[in-house]
Amino acid sequence: LKSMMLGGDLDTALAASLDTLVVLGEPLPRKPSIGVLFVELIKTKKALRAKSDEYLRSLPEMTDERVLKSIQIFVIMGTAAYLSGLLNYAAIITFKRIRLNLKYGISDSCPLNFCGYGFLVQAILRDFKGAVRFGQLGVSLSSKAIIPRSSFVMHAMIVHWRANIGLTINPLLSALHESLETGDIEYA
Repeated sequence: LKSMMLGGDLDTALAASLDTLVVLGEPLPRKPSIGVLFVELIKTKKALRAKSDEYLRSLPEMTDERVLKSIQIFVIMGTAAYLSGLLNYAAIITFKRIRLNLKYGISDSCPLNFCGYGFLVQAILRDFKGAVRFGQLGVSLSSKAIIPRSSFVMHAMIVHWRANIGLTINPLLSALHESLETGDIEYA
């Protein structure tokens, strides 16, 4: 799936992802509407309600292999959807990933899930405080390998909405260098 996406065959990557997710028991609609997007947003906000950052940081490690595989596919699919301009899909996938983390525990992609959710609450609900909260949570959960990705999302997609854009330059350059050092070409 990832090679299809990186090779530019985004439509095939999305179709294959949808088919695989059905087999794994995590189906998504083939053509999600704006209504589906808002239903997924509401379900996610409800699932996060009254959950402190401390609680979210203390979630157990995800061990369910089926869910771990589903999350890996959601990560690839989310990027393919975003690059294809299918922003409703990318958002719905992020909401689904957050709810899977809440139900089954923290996975390697959890920091990006929270950063992505932060971006979405700002973009959809104009909730800057919530955006910063979830972006910072994602960055705080990041391992050395993934911190360039979460830092990129935090500074390129959240911070610039309300802060001087000049404040994002050094963190973004740092994320670029760290991505190159770790071979993460996708986020470099």
